[in-house]
Formats: sequence, C-alpha cells, structure tokens
Amino acid sequence: MNLSPSPFPKSAPPADILYLCDVAALAPAEQLLLSSLQGLVNRRRPQLYLLTNEAEGRWPERLKARGLVRELRVCDDWRALLDQFVDVYNGLIVTDPDCPASVNVATMLAGLEDGLIVNPELLAGLGGRLPVLADLRGRWARKVDAYEWAWHELGPRLRQDCLAIRYPADVRGRDYLVQFKLFTFWISGAVDGQQPGSSAIAETEFAERLLRQLPTNCPIMGYPYAGEGIGPGEGGGVALFTRYGKYVVCDCPNLSVHSGVPAPTFRQRPAPEVALDSTKVYLSFIISDGDNLNCWDSAHLPLWRCASRGQVPLGWNVMPACFDLIPDMLAYYYETASENDGFVACGGGMGYANPYLYASQTPRPDRALADYLAQTAVRLAALDLDILNPYHLGYAIDHQNVAEFLPLGSGYENARAILKRYAGHLHGVRGFLPDYARTPGMTYESAAYCLSVADRRIPVLHALTEHFWPSHGKHGDIAARVEELRRLTAGVRPAFVHAFTVNWCFDPDDIAEVMRRLGPEFVAVRPEQLLALFTAHTGPDRAC
Repeated sequence: MNLSPSPFPKSAPPADILYLCDVAALAPAEQLLLSSLQGLVNRRRPQLYLLTNEAEGRWPERLKARGLVRELRVCDDWRALLDQFVDVYNGLIVTDPDCPASVNVATMLAGLEDGLIVNPELLAGLGGRLPVLADLRGRWARKVDAYEWAWHELGPRLRQDCLAIRYPADVRGRDYLVQFKLFTFWISGAVDGQQPGSSAIAETEFAERLLRQLPTNCPIMGYPYAGEGIGPGEGGGVALFTRYGKYVVCDCPNLSVHSGVPAPTFRQRPAPEVALDSTKVYLSFIISDGDNLNCWDSAHLPLWRCASRGQVPLGWNVMPACFDLIPDMLAYYYETASENDGFVACGGGMGYANPYLYASQTPRPDRALADYLAQTAVRLAALDLDILNPYHLGYAIDHQNVAEFLPLGSGYENARAILKRYAGHLHGVRGFLPDYARTPGMTYESAAYCLSVADRRIPVLHALTEHFWPSHGKHGDIAARVEELRRLTAGVRPAFVHAFTVNWCFDPDDIAEVMRRLGPEFVAVRPEQLLALFTAHTGPDRAC
C-alpha cells in the first residue's frame, strides 16, 4: 500500500542485489565516509546497506525472504566499495576538526556535489587518490556562522519540505540526509556549548529564522538530545520545533533503503472480548518509545523476544510516520504479534510533537494543526490504529521548564481541550491514553473521563504509573511498581489503569512478574480492551 503524497522523501524500491557492509567496528570517520557513499549509491536505487549493530542484520535477510531483494552480498573490505561505486561520487568534502558544525555542512555539500565526507586524517590515508571538492578547514570561527553560510549559499538547492537536526559527532544514519539533500543543523546545549565557537542563543535564533521560513508540517529528521546537556534537549527541542509547526522523527540508519520498500497491508490481530468483572482492576501496560525508529530497528528486539511476550497482554506505541519510513520493519512486528499484543499511535500525531504548542508561532495555527492531523489520520488508517497515546498532555519531560510544555497552565481542562480538537479531526479514533508516565499530582479520579465530541463519547485514561528510570535496580523496580499499582487503586473496584511502561526500564518478563505478584484481582488487558471495559462500566448515559 502506498500513500501519496508522502511528507517524506522516499527511495526507489531496493535493487536485486543488496551489498552489506558491517561498519560497527570502524572508526567514526570511516563510518561517516561510508554513510555519505551510501546516500549517493542509494539515490539511484538502494544497493548498499550498512550494519551498525548485530540486530540490523535481520532486516536485509527479511527483504530477501520476502522476495524484495534477490541476493545479499557481504563486503568485508569497505575500501573496495569506493572502487565498486566509483561512478556515483566526484571527490571529497573535508571537514574541520576545530568546527564541529562543519560535519553538518559537509553532509549538505556531499548531497549537492556528490562528494564523500572525510576528516583530514582520513584524507591523508586515502593518499590523494581523489580530488577535493571542498575543504572546510578554517572557514568559520563560530558554529552559527557555518549554518548561516550553508543556508544562504546552499539553501536554495536543498529540499524545503524536510530537514534534519543532527549532533555533529553522530555519524550514523546520514545516508538519508545526503541522498535527499536535507538542510542539517544542530543547536548547542550546556555541555557542547562549552566548545569554542558555540553560542546556544545565536544558534537558537538562527534555527527560529530557519523554521519560520520553511512550510508548516514538514518533518525534522533526527533528535535534539545527544546526552545530558548536549543539544537543546528533548523537551526544549521538541517545543521549539512544534511552535513553528514542525514535528520530529527520531530516525535510524539505512532509511535510504527502508523508505523505498513497498508498504504491505497492516492489520492488527483482533483483541478477544473481555467480560467486565466489577471486582477487578484492569491494567493496560503500554510499552514506550515506538516514536523512535531506532527502537523498531534494534532496541525493541530483545523485548519482543522475551519468553513472557504473548503471555501478558501489552500495548506497543507506534509513530504513524513508520508507515512511510520503515514499513518492512514494522510489518515484522505486526506479523509476529500474538493476540495479546496491540498497537497504539504515539508522539502527538504523525511524528513527535507537543500538542499544546503546535504551530503557535505561525500565521494560521488552526489550519496548520488541521493539516497535520489530516496527515495523521491517513497513516492511522493505513496502520490499523485507532487509539492515541499523545505525549505532553499532562507531563513535562523537563520538570525544570514546565512552561515550555504547558503554556496554558497545568490544569487537566487544557488537556481535555486539546484532545477534543484532536478528536474533531481524527474521526476514527476510539480513545486516548495520554502522557509519557504519570503527571505529578495525577490521581486515579482525575485520570479517567470521557469527551463529548459531536455525537460520540470518547474515553480518556491518563497514565498513572511513574517513570522508574532504573532507580531501585531491577527487582526493586518490580516491587515498587507492584506497590504503586496497589496504592493507586486502593478501595476502587472496578478500576481501569493506563500503566504506561518505559521500554528502557521494563520488559515483558518484568511485567509478567509484576502481574504474578499482584495476584488474580489484577487483570492485564490490551489497550482497546481497557477502553472497552471502561466504556462498559460508565455506560452510555453515565458521566465519566
């Protein structure tokens, strides 16, 4: 199934022969060169796949098994690829080690000039065998000057409907940026802002000018956080982009291949009907971070292989943009899901965005949001998703900067207003399970209600469980979660709990142990079962 037009640039289908090169053990400079080569090779038709970890090897094998690739050929010597694909590049783009921003400028130049990115050390190692197309050494004293130059000189030749934020030291996954000639930038944070030539204020002001000029509802590929204090941060970065009507797509390597794979038909396994028992506590554990394509690429695989996966009902949140960018990966999870695995949409819509702030700094914010949700609605239908897990409706990732997330106040009436706007545009939605873990102060009573939208009653269950970034150790976290769930539902029967579960902290085996300790009074269900049970309990005429 193909949806047109896509908000993302997309590759052609993969070639019959796909060349595999394991780059995990290579130096960052070598990985960067090969990533730029991959973007140029795959611009014509995807032929080159770089393996950055062991888990990624399953995806080329799957393409072959599905008949989408006829043959996989392993390349053991990465330098041989330079000879094999010599016709796709014209020469070298040399970065400046003293100006980290030059890596991002080189990424843009590589796409425009058909160049390979090298640092001075790697340039010397190549022995002068290739011409230098651009030498960026000594060009800029300040990072922002590099980006200003790139936007002024290169911007008209780059795409205007998609851009990228990329920490310069992150060399993986630049194939897609080179392939489709994306403007690529970064904003310094408290830590990398200590580097010479940094100015978080000037770089943010540049980004705002850039975002103001580009059309609304264009995606930003990448992630605005690269470690504590590195970059503008997840919260601040998402808020900044959202205000200008842009959304974040946390990308992954090899999108120059995956974006060209034809999407199959996605259908979830039906959830069995569950009869309401008024003496029970019903829990739906929703596994987080499905808005991060790297999770579907590799990080979710160990969770998916857990022995208990399929024994305990779970929800898995999914970014709707997966349909366009990694349909083959996501299809694997749909195809191998048990009847106890359900999928819900996450992140705030098509991509990762803050619903409170969407397009607030644009001339027509209501129109921008309507168009954004129209994009979202099409992908929800294509992925057979009708439940949303939007982030930021009651919870701010950066607790020290809550105003960035809740500018209208922290009352839940604001969340209701946002959800009603969403429901007004997403006519197929059956319910909302908002938030990325429990908002401070959230109680069982305030977490559950229904929205009246036109002639529909739409149930809403906010997350009630804490983060538990591994603070107690594995066994301590399990014990703390058991205590938490008992405390939250004490004296309430029946009870209905959105038990949001951060994927970096709990896996299906942990959740199975939580359920074992809770005992038979607590029943795990899929997200759609939880909403159906809550709706059955409230009844068609009862306020909820």
